Amino acid sequence: MLVLAIAFWAGIGTLRDFDIWWHLAAGKEIVETAIIPRTDHWSHTVDGKPWFAHEWLAEIFFYGVWRAAGENGLLVWKALMGLFTLMTLGRLFALADPRRGLGHIAGLLAATVCVHYHLLERPHMFTNLFLALEVLALEEWSRGGRDRLGWLPPLFLLWANLHGGVVIGLAVLAMYGLGIALDAAAGREGSASALRRLVRIGALCLAACLFNPRGLWLLVYPLKYAGHGTLAAEITEWTSPDFREFRPMEGLLLALAALALFARFGARPSEALFVLAGLHLFLQSKRNIVFVALFLLPVAVDRLARLSAGWRLSGAFERTARAGGGGLVLAAFVFALSCHVVFVQQPRISPGYFPDETVEYLRSRAPGEVRMLNEFVFGGYFIWKLQGRHRVFIDSRTDMYFDENVFAEYLAVFKLAMGWRLVLDKRKIDLCVFELGHPLSTVLATTGQWRQVHRDASSEVWERLRPATGGSS
Repeated sequence: MLVLAIAFWAGIGTLRDFDIWWHLAAGKEIVETAIIPRTDHWSHTVDGKPWFAHEWLAEIFFYGVWRAAGENGLLVWKALMGLFTLMTLGRLFALADPRRGLGHIAGLLAATVCVHYHLLERPHMFTNLFLALEVLALEEWSRGGRDRLGWLPPLFLLWANLHGGVVIGLAVLAMYGLGIALDAAAGREGSASALRRLVRIGALCLAACLFNPRGLWLLVYPLKYAGHGTLAAEITEWTSPDFREFRPMEGLLLALAALALFARFGARPSEALFVLAGLHLFLQSKRNIVFVALFLLPVAVDRLARLSAGWRLSGAFERTARAGGGGLVLAAFVFALSCHVVFVQQPRISPGYFPDETVEYLRSRAPGEVRMLNEFVFGGYFIWKLQGRHRVFIDSRTDMYFDENVFAEYLAVFKLAMGWRLVLDKRKIDLCVFELGHPLSTVLATTGQWRQVHRDASSEVWERLRPATGGSS
């Protein structure tokens, strides 16, 4: 319980994510118009092009939380989602280490690192929790425990309207099905009937996923992200992990490798598939670190529990677990801290982190006057704060900008690649907004065509001295 309490307290943190703002804008629009957006009207680069708010239900939820409890309410929600995910993982680890000894506590500590690495105010937090619940239900059932598979179709129905990560949930069902099929091929008793049961549940889950405003498109959409090389190369959270900067994860993977060397226990086919899938997903993108907790750690907990059986340290943890209690204390702590953060504290936003002064400058300009090229991360914040007063060049709805080549144009300018000036002329850009100290500021100053009109702690604004002569957008 102490680990969970510390995890909740640390999980609140400060609001530092730029993506939440355009999610709030989408939620506000859906609530006020009762229509889910199907075309873009927040940018001047892809204005009128198809865009669908596929996370519409999460965005309504975010807007409701913000209306009721402000920015701090979103932070408390984020911390609660992290806490519930860790509690679910704790139950999952207890299946592997029923005595709740050294394996269980080590797994919980490692899972805390994994969950907190990408703990943000975004819809993917629903996927983290729902995926943990799905794996727990499947593990309980496959180990001969309670059959909760009947809860999965309703879970998938909700999941499909909250976040596109529901496709990973379908992949998990497929991996379990393949594992059971391999067991059946090896002649394991009861595997055939188990496979039939899982196929029926999987079909219901797939059908439930189709009950969303875009139907089958929702299941295809995430593949645009998974297969796009530019996304993995240019957006930090989608890049592969650099273990020189990611030492805790390196240590965890080395520990898992050590367990594989010393723990000579056979693995079920589904375990082997999950370990390979978890390693693949994490090595592809560091934002997938949660899959290490879901797919690798349960196996590691099981092996460590077997290795440490009879150790004095493991026995101490087992005695503490048998003592029980702490649940009410944890609930009281979470409730009290949540109330204090929401009703007593000022908004937990780092001063100068978001470009608030730049927003005020842009508001001082006549509506529609500004045709700007903005920093990628600033886009969502400008959408929310400017409320359509001035439209953005780009924001983190990256799939839409990929299709129209806008992301490539953005990279050309911000990397000062060949033809970057042509982009500014083609798009008739009269204002550039970017992070403080970007090399672009030095280059613009030497052209004689731009002047700095605003500068604050986080950003600077440059204005074109004479109108652009390029073609229309």
